[in-house]
Amino acid sequence: MKYFKFTAMAFLYSPVIILFLLHGSYLVIFLAMTVILVQVIFDNLLPKYTGKPEYAHTLFLNFLVYLQIPLSYFAVFVLLWQVAPGDLFGFGAWIESTTGLRIMEAHENFSTSNAVVSAAACGFYLSISTLIGHELTHRLDKPLDVFLGKLSLALVGDAQFMVSHVYAHHKNVATPLDAATARRGENLYGFVIRSALGQYRESWEFEVNRLKRIGKNLYSFSNQVVSGLLYTLGIAGVFYVFAGFYGVLCYTIFVLVAKFIFETVNYIEHYGLIRVPGTKVLPRHSWDCQNVMSTFNYLNLTRHSDHHANSRKPYWELEVQDTAVDLPYGYMAFILIALFPPLFHKVITPRLLEWDEQCASEGEKEIAYIANQKSGIAELMNSRVNYKAIV
Repeated sequence: MKYFKFTAMAFLYSPVIILFLLHGSYLVIFLAMTVILVQVIFDNLLPKYTGKPEYAHTLFLNFLVYLQIPLSYFAVFVLLWQVAPGDLFGFGAWIESTTGLRIMEAHENFSTSNAVVSAAACGFYLSISTLIGHELTHRLDKPLDVFLGKLSLALVGDAQFMVSHVYAHHKNVATPLDAATARRGENLYGFVIRSALGQYRESWEFEVNRLKRIGKNLYSFSNQVVSGLLYTLGIAGVFYVFAGFYGVLCYTIFVLVAKFIFETVNYIEHYGLIRVPGTKVLPRHSWDCQNVMSTFNYLNLTRHSDHHANSRKPYWELEVQDTAVDLPYGYMAFILIALFPPLFHKVITPRLLEWDEQCASEGEKEIAYIANQKSGIAELMNSRVNYKAIV
């Protein structure tokens, strides 16, 4: 079980979505609904998990990350095959002859509504490509891992993440300088737009300065933002060549859904937390999550405080920090809650006030008081927490 707990992504969910995409029906919705229900139910039924086992077979744990990249690209190829006219590369006939799966009849009747639902369901699940890219692009001493992480991110149209996340988010987290930290009172939908645009600005500014320093051309393949966009445009180009604008539309739906889901994760990981710019990043500047399904299914991403303190740690070495603040219901539950801003603020605001009172430094309380007044949330604006440096 020590190793098996991390295998659901590569050994269960990815094969199932590929099979459902091959089936060509609305069954793809079933995987999304199952992932949501299983995670929410078991996150809140099972005890919290704070263990940190020792692993002797880390090659296997690495293999799970690497395996997800070809599985994700293959799933997107199956989506392309479904939306392209005819039997692209004879793929369907080959599947039928080698596996006995009868898929061609469904493929021939694959409708526009099937395509939209399949693209959206694929984007929902393959948002985990950003998780894989996140894990690999932090391994700055391993160029191959960084490149593979970039390929994973490019698939979901977000290769810039390898720059903005590593070099801007980790430096500026929980401050107004960070595009990926949600402000107090900010709703999810406004955040997604601001964060997405802000991360591109951060990554572009970083690349401008880096390339100027080393004397490289800004508009070249050396620019990680440019090269990442070219990878994504290359994938979109393949969809266009084989499926026209219809194919590009499906790929766009896939990318937008994947981006929205992962930006929602960004939203809940640091929402409303405060840090004085230039001070050390501490466990209290991230929301951790100790729910068991979230921890295992997202490869310990939930141990986010330790990740920010030790960004080079591989996922299996991350541990629960005693001083971290905790999201009590699990990642999937909070993703769903965040979709309804009034409900989200009702749930998170008492925890923010608790953070202000018990965790914030005096300097952070000063910033928190101002943020509360700007939040537009009455409970924050009228807080009785002692912000004595301001009040």
